Formats: sequence, C-alpha cells, structure tokens
Amino acid sequence: MRIFARVLCGVALAAFIGGSANAALIDFPLNNPGDGGSYSRMVPGSEEFTDHFSLTLGNTLGVFANVSDSTLSSCIGSCGFSNLMLGLFANESSTTALAGGVGFLSLTAAILTAGTYDLRVIGTALADGGRYTVEVGADVAGDPPVGEMPIPGAAFLLGSGLLVLFGSSRKKISGASGREA
Repeated sequence: MRIFARVLCGVALAAFIGGSANAALIDFPLNNPGDGGSYSRMVPGSEEFTDHFSLTLGNTLGVFANVSDSTLSSCIGSCGFSNLMLGLFANESSTTALAGGVGFLSLTAAILTAGTYDLRVIGTALADGGRYTVEVGADVAGDPPVGEMPIPGAAFLLGSGLLVLFGSSRKKISGASGREA
C-alpha cells in the first residue's frame, strides 16, 4: 500500500511540474452534426499561454470553433488579452494550421476525415488576467448554423461600390449629351 501511495504521489508531482503544458484541457467528441460544447478558462495576469483541446471526430464532419474574450466588463485595471487567436492542427506536434492561425478568433474547417485533431487557443493575458471562452461544434458541411453567421460587410461594400459606379456613369452620360447640343 505504501509503494502504491509513493508511485501515485510521484506521478502526480511529475504531471504537475513538467510536461502537462501540451496535454489537452478537454476532449470534445464530435460524432454527429450538432455535437459540440464550450470551455472557459481564467488566465493569470501577464501570462503567455497555448492551450490545447482535443477534437475527436467519429465520422467525416466539418468543424467550426470560436474563441472570445469573456473577461467581465466590471474588471478594474488592465484585464483581458493583448492577443487571442485560434488554430486547428492535425495533431499536437503539427506546426501548420489546417484552419485559423494568427489573427483568427473563429474558424471553419471543411469536411475532415474521422480522427483526432488539435485545437489551440493562443494568447497573452494583460496585467490583471482575463477569461476566454472557446466553443466548438460539428456540422455536415463544416459551416456554423445559419442563425449564428453574421452577414459579411463585404457584400455591403460591394453593393455600395456598384451604386457609386452606376450613379457616376449616369452623370457622365447626361453631361456629355448636354455639351454636344
């Protein structure tokens, strides 16, 4: 019994001191469209961190993920993150992102084969720390549900640009006809 207790204490101490930085915080099993979940973590002040989440796909599915700074607005001081990003990798040792990366707070990966993938949340907490929330889910096409997808600003920009071009061409045509008369 004493040997078992020493071995257990040794394993716990080894896991605490070293090597647990790359261990997945949580495993999200994604077997069917609609499966998913969320996880929230408080990060101490001025800490650079890389948190790993294991995404286990039981079927061929698409994946979407979002990370947000959920630090309370009532925080007094320098709370939150100076940078926060999200990436999806083939495994924990992979350095090339399948989706997401620097500057991404959300990602969508098209149809992926069944297997285990590594989702990473990377950032630096400000002086007084911060809390982030990561949400993941599975979908047949790899797209988030339509109700949660914002209308792209690019569509509005394109539309207004076309209106300006159409409006300026009408003025040129009417101005040209006035000079010839």
